[in-house]
Amino acid sequence: YGLTGSMNRAMAWATLVMSVLLLASMDWMLRAHVRRAVIRAAALLTFLASIYGPYTVFREDGQQLFFAMCSFYACYLICFFVVLGDYVRARQTKALRLPALGFSLFLCFCTGMQSLRQTCVTILPLLAFECFGALRRALRRAPLFPRARRPLFCRVGVYTAANVLGIALIKLIHPRQHTIYRGASVFRGSSLQEELEETRRALSAVTGFDYAVGPFDPVFFSLMFACCLLLMLVFPTLFNGFMALAIVVIAPLIGHFLALTHSRLSNIIFFVIIAAAMLLTIYNLL
Repeated sequence: YGLTGSMNRAMAWATLVMSVLLLASMDWMLRAHVRRAVIRAAALLTFLASIYGPYTVFREDGQQLFFAMCSFYACYLICFFVVLGDYVRARQTKALRLPALGFSLFLCFCTGMQSLRQTCVTILPLLAFECFGALRRALRRAPLFPRARRPLFCRVGVYTAANVLGIALIKLIHPRQHTIYRGASVFRGSSLQEELEETRRALSAVTGFDYAVGPFDPVFFSLMFACCLLLMLVFPTLFNGFMALAIVVIAPLIGHFLALTHSRLSNIIFFVIIAAAMLLTIYNLL
């Protein structure tokens, strides 16, 4: 705060820096298996829209999300993108890539010091994936960890070791903590039914299901579709990327229109769309 002289300005700069790091780490992860820059740009645009769009447009307290994005939650996402990008590259090539491995271990260690969230989100899924692969090889009577898979399994092992080391270290040093909020548990109900309802609401918010059934989403999807059409007109060379994004945002509206209406017009439109899709498929195959 002392560098800027304003708490809001300091939080805004911190949010800007963390947002840039988020996009850079996600782009680095996507580069491992997405070669076209247009597709990566569409993925980054969708990522930004999923974070900022619903909150900033339709909620009065949505601007608070910008302040939250400069906290340790952004660090979790950055760690996830970096570790997953390093893991995917390790599956593609046999190169050791020490800088990427060292940075991944540093992030696993630091996020392990914060909490067990990174362990549940990143470390355990990677371990489960490797163990599932070993189980499949065991069922086929093949070696559990063949020579080609050992470096990859060892890489996941050092991810785990760095994360566990951070968890153990923070338990040993006992840092002084100042809690801002009294609690953040979703289990605040006085009965089991209320606790289950609170859990359902939390899961709906986390998964985005509440936005899929909310009353304002047709406006949001229509706005995104209009923006995609405008961008296709302004940047015709990026037509394919924006067309893919436009299909994604308009498909829920068309699907709900066909599924929830039973008029003669909707039935005619349904058969027209099916016929057009089949003709386009045949044309592309020929």
